[in-house]
Amino acid sequence: MRHFLVFSILISMFFAVFSCDTTKPTAPTGTECNTKGVVKDMTGLDGCTFLIYTEDGKKLLPVEISDSRFKLVDGDNIAFDYVQNKEVQFGICQAEDMMVNITCIRSLTNTTPKSDKCVDTKSPLTVGWLSKLIDKHNPHRILKYPYNNDLLYLIEAKPNSFAYDCRGKMVCEITEPKDDLCLAQVKSLGKGAVIWSGEGISD
Repeated sequence: MRHFLVFSILISMFFAVFSCDTTKPTAPTGTECNTKGVVKDMTGLDGCTFLIYTEDGKKLLPVEISDSRFKLVDGDNIAFDYVQNKEVQFGICQAEDMMVNITCIRSLTNTTPKSDKCVDTKSPLTVGWLSKLIDKHNPHRILKYPYNNDLLYLIEAKPNSFAYDCRGKMVCEITEPKDDLCLAQVKSLGKGAVIWSGEGISD
């Protein structure tokens, strides 16, 4: 009888442990950013920020992003992986199909060089990809630096600034407050030459 009682307790403990429902989503192992989508700025709608539109038509609202340094940018094509966030059932936005945690993310827009040739210019509006960056980031000025036997263009904007190489590939992003590695990297290049001044945050 005593042995049977001990056996019954052990069986009860076994089922108690393995029947627990862990609702907090975890990142799947081996994530390689296999889902593709585009970032849409939905701040014009009440309670909305950025949504990710996937190739199969889903509208995802990120709750958490594993890479805290990654910044969502309107129109950016991205590769990512995600799990549903079951802790946040409903959002204020109500334009999304699902609230998610992003477990892996990288930009496809900024990882492909825009040109094979290094561009050296004092008139960025005459260079296609630089002109598009002016429209995208609305900077107050652009500086040019010598960089790895080529050139680097610093797009100074608010709240963040962006450094691009002379082929149109983003090198890094300077976030607020300005105490990160990207800023240190740009400062190490010396004094840049101002090649463009604009109205910046007027829009």
